[in-house]
Amino acid sequence: MERFKQRMVTANISYQISVSRGIEMFKINYRIVLEENEDISTMDIKSFNEQVYDIYGQFEIVINELHEGYVDDCLPFGIEIITFWLRLLNQAAIALQKKSYVAFWIPETDSFWIEMTCKENTVLVRIVELIKYSDVLKCHIISEHHEVFKNKTEFTSVSKEEVINEIKRVTQTFIKDIEMINDNLLSSEVINEIIELNKQM
Repeated sequence: MERFKQRMVTANISYQISVSRGIEMFKINYRIVLEENEDISTMDIKSFNEQVYDIYGQFEIVINELHEGYVDDCLPFGIEIITFWLRLLNQAAIALQKKSYVAFWIPETDSFWIEMTCKENTVLVRIVELIKYSDVLKCHIISEHHEVFKNKTEFTSVSKEEVINEIKRVTQTFIKDIEMINDNLLSSEVINEIIELNKQM
């Protein structure tokens, strides 16, 4: 059916490393579904900033056995805010380069966060649930440990280098995809913020 013929931009970037305890994997996938983003291919900066602002589609993050979100070629829709995810992930990667702890909100959930703790060159990752609200959580990301979470999953471990590199590569691919769709959008508030964050990595 014609209405299901979607124009999509797809990225599927993965990285796996073999180590003595098995396979570690940190993978990010996304799909920009243009039909979920009005007609951004011809939109000027002013209209995009005022009417759309973010880029929507499908988004998933896979950390070994932990899996959040989805990317499915058979589904002609996606309501994940890709730009919001990329802002959070770039901020998390920058924090990991300087500090040993970072936690960030999982978009579109009520109270679930991804917590990352550095032990030398390894990142321990788990899903946690917010049990006590604090003003420090307003920005959706923290780089100091606070007693406001309870564990929802066990820790899983991945290489710190590969977490940072994967976030950097996927973000750069996303920026190139936006440039192909409408290079004017590179100067929009949200895309420019992501570009600047990525430069800090």
